[in-house]
Amino acid sequence: MAPTSFPNPLPTGGFPVPIDRIDSAFRLLGFLPGYSHNDLTCRLVLHETHWEIKILTTQQHSYPAIKQVDFKPESFWSGARVLLSVQPDHLEYTIKPSSGAVARALLRFCLERGLPLTPAARQQALAG
Repeated sequence: MAPTSFPNPLPTGGFPVPIDRIDSAFRLLGFLPGYSHNDLTCRLVLHETHWEIKILTTQQHSYPAIKQVDFKPESFWSGARVLLSVQPDHLEYTIKPSSGAVARALLRFCLERGLPLTPAARQQALAG
């Protein structure tokens, strides 16, 4: 069963968010577009002071590094997605949670942390 909220405080080892896929878009050498994805061994783990994400390798980011959180609703071709834009790396992660409840819980977590949410993300975080 998908969590409808995340533990508060987070466990010392972090809280793994149930996700199905992570895509990332980035710039190589500052101008060449790059893209990677993982739907087999992807991982998003939330810690008190930082979050870690694994696509090909594991990377850690602080919460203040997130410059925007967005939400894309479910469509005919894809499920609901949460987008995390990270600075200063010009990096964007597209996270496909395992369910709508997980997406809402992740957005609520971001809202409670004071991260900048788009209107669509804020509306979804406050829904149900």
